[in-house]
Amino acid sequence: MRMMGSISLMVKKQTKKLFKKYLEDKGEKYLDPLVIVKNKKKYGKLHQLWIDFRCERMAEFYRILRKAYLSGLADRSDPMFCTGIQGRNSTPERIKASNFLDYRLLAKHCDMILIMCYTYTYIRQSAEIGDTVRLYNKHLGKKICTPALLSEYEGLEIPEDQKVMHKYQLWEALMAQSRLIEYWMSYGMYNPRNLRHIAEGIRQLSPYENIL
Repeated sequence: MRMMGSISLMVKKQTKKLFKKYLEDKGEKYLDPLVIVKNKKKYGKLHQLWIDFRCERMAEFYRILRKAYLSGLADRSDPMFCTGIQGRNSTPERIKASNFLDYRLLAKHCDMILIMCYTYTYIRQSAEIGDTVRLYNKHLGKKICTPALLSEYEGLEIPEDQKVMHKYQLWEALMAQSRLIEYWMSYGMYNPRNLRHIAEGIRQLSPYENIL
């Protein structure tokens, strides 16, 4: 399905066929998903089923991808399969509706879920990192969510007085018991001035490593 603006939609025939089978299995009469999406208030129940269907298809993609990943490993003693997806939505239900990502379904196939926690007001949004990780870990009932944090990239330079956010957000992630932290820089060279704050944050917390 492709969306351009709010009115131009396209759903492939194979997707419609799968959706029809999905509805039949639930005892529902088929209706073209284009009609459902354009009239989601009128067809509220079918629209929710369309969202659930899309989420299940996305989870199926990750199941297949994980199987392929594991089949190519020489050492399968401790494999880790991760995915990076959009995040920072106010509720898990909202990200299902907007991105067709059901965290509970993804958690069946992913050892870790990296949430894109980009903060464009820098220090002021730092607390959102820990809040987001805790929200989704609580929703899943296990601690497998971890943040992908914003760093500099070509076209976006973090103001010098805001670069300390890298340390604050590192701390937020660790206090939420994140097992991994990723820094996103798009492309180009990584700014070593950002590494200074990350390294400082790690060094200051190192005496408390066992507690963390």
